[in-house]
Amino acid sequence: MRQVHLVQHAEKELLPGDPGLTLIGVKQAERVADHLVGLSIGAIYSSPLQRALETSEIIGERLGLVVLVDGRLAEKVNWDGTVSYEEFVEEWDRAVKDRDYQPFGAYSSHQNAERVLEFVGAVAVDDHDVVAVTHGGAMVDVLRTLVGDDDIPRDLLRQGPAPTAITTLNGQYVVAMSVPPPWE
Repeated sequence: MRQVHLVQHAEKELLPGDPGLTLIGVKQAERVADHLVGLSIGAIYSSPLQRALETSEIIGERLGLVVLVDGRLAEKVNWDGTVSYEEFVEEWDRAVKDRDYQPFGAYSSHQNAERVLEFVGAVAVDDHDVVAVTHGGAMVDVLRTLVGDDDIPRDLLRQGPAPTAITTLNGQYVVAMSVPPPWE
């Protein structure tokens, strides 16, 4: 079984809907692509959301791979602007506290982790490592499922992973968690 490197998308524009990357985010994606070059990556997948697609396209170009889109890598819920940002954050916080709560009728934390882990199981059988660009909530939900809430830093639960943080999985095991060098 090969490793799956879950990558948090790079910094996004702070807008509702489906925003793309900031200029800093583009640099972050370039930096994480350089970080991944030495690994035996044979495929790259992305969430269908713009910020993840842009991040994965930059990585894919550097690795010489075509990006494949998989909806199981999408975030559990996306702020679309139909409610205030404050209301969205309240719903998000409730979903963090209650892993079965479905914010705005979307996916719960448990459901979200199940979707991502289903993806991991499907692609981890290949003969090469895989990069999967996803979202902070998805990564945290997977970690909560695999290692438990007691072993997740409280800051990670509240703030999510840093842009382009990488969580490496070997099947259902967390092999490593890393953040590429600081951005300039």
